[in-house]
Amino acid sequence: MIHPVFQMILEPSGSRFGLKFSQESDDFSTPVFVIPLYQNAWHYADEYYMPGEISGRPINFKLANDEFGRLVLKDERLNFHIFFDGRFAGDSDLRDYHFNYIGEFKEFLGPYQTFQIIVPLDLLVMDQLFLEQRACFVGLTPTFGERIIQVDTRT
Repeated sequence: MIHPVFQMILEPSGSRFGLKFSQESDDFSTPVFVIPLYQNAWHYADEYYMPGEISGRPINFKLANDEFGRLVLKDERLNFHIFFDGRFAGDSDLRDYHFNYIGEFKEFLGPYQTFQIIVPLDLLVMDQLFLEQRACFVGLTPTFGERIIQVDTRT
C-alpha cells in the first residue's frame, strides 16, 4: 500500500506541538513534510508518494526505502535523487517523535492521525532541480495534489 507525504505546519497544542495544514492557521509557520504512521508506527512504510510538479505538470513522485533505511525520491525524469530522513531540523532528539493532527481536515486525512516529520538531507539538490528542471515538491494538502485512495487488502 502506498501512503501520501503531506505538507503541514507545527503549531503549539497545550504543552506539546501538533500539526495543521497551513490554511488552518493565521500565523506564518515554516511548512514541513510529514509521513503518516499507520499500523506499525516505528518503521517506515515500504512506499510513499509526494505530489509535486515538473514545469507546471502535476506529478506524484515515489519515495521508497533504500538499503540504509532512508527514504529516497527517485524518478527517471529527475537529474538527481532526493534523500529524506526522519529527523526534524537535524535534531536527533526528535527522531521518531510523533505528532498528532490537530486541525479540522480529519476526514481528508482518512485513517491517518499521527505523523512523523521527514526532512530532505540536501536542500541544495532540491533547489538545483527547481532551477534546472522546474521541479517542485509540495506534498499533499487539501488544496494541492490528488488523494490516492486505496484499500488495504492485508488480513
